Amino acid sequence: MNVALIDGDIAAYLVSAAAQRDIDWGDGDAPVPWVNPKAAAKTAGELVNLWTRAAGAKRCIVAFTGHHNFRSVVYPEYKMNRSPAALRGVKDRRREKFATVEVDGLEADDLLGMLATMPKAKGKHVVVTIDKDLRNVPGMHLNPRKDGEDVTWVSETEANRFWFQQALTGDPSDGYPGCPRIGPKKSAVILEPWDGVDPVEGFKLILPAFVKVAKGDEEKGRAEALRMLWLARILRCGDYDKKRREVKLWGPEGPEFLKLEDVIGG
Repeated sequence: MNVALIDGDIAAYLVSAAAQRDIDWGDGDAPVPWVNPKAAAKTAGELVNLWTRAAGAKRCIVAFTGHHNFRSVVYPEYKMNRSPAALRGVKDRRREKFATVEVDGLEADDLLGMLATMPKAKGKHVVVTIDKDLRNVPGMHLNPRKDGEDVTWVSETEANRFWFQQALTGDPSDGYPGCPRIGPKKSAVILEPWDGVDPVEGFKLILPAFVKVAKGDEEKGRAEALRMLWLARILRCGDYDKKRREVKLWGPEGPEFLKLEDVIGG
């Protein structure tokens, strides 16, 4: 039986943004955004149920982003965009109705990625989101906004290639730049020789573009290439040590480790 892995951030965001109203108190100050959290939470619950059925599942796990984000340590400008009013209230109310998961320091995307790539989850867990970032996670996927789209399978090699493509092109919605002047077409040309199997081979292909931007400084170019890869990668099973509370950051000579205590200040 399929389990729908629901992007709770997206569900809460869509409902909160749609329900948000600006109240003008007539005092000359800027209007104040307001949402009825109870009504918005009810609509969010209906959306989660709809997405669960669309995935062919009878139960779901809803993932939420924690209060902090390890990527903001890697790149302080990461996701500096504002959230709609009452977003947190909608999330809190959904915890009363569904099985939820949240880890301070990790994003909902990371939790979905780890759940989707657990060995026992293969062929059973379906990632349900409209966020394209999750395409760098191998497994079953469903975009509920695409009418008539069935559950699709993303292979590990496809996921790896999308991960490296995101590192090159960046993602304005998440606030990280990638490699300047590299868009989807140019990134496809750079990655064309790579089969997506060994990330070290992919790194060799993208590194020259970052070194060029760094004006030939290999150390600086390498550091920036790694930083973009860390930002772009959605964590998979094995990328987070729950006991040590460490995130494993990929590297061509071996991983680096980032303690979540350094992120949340605990």
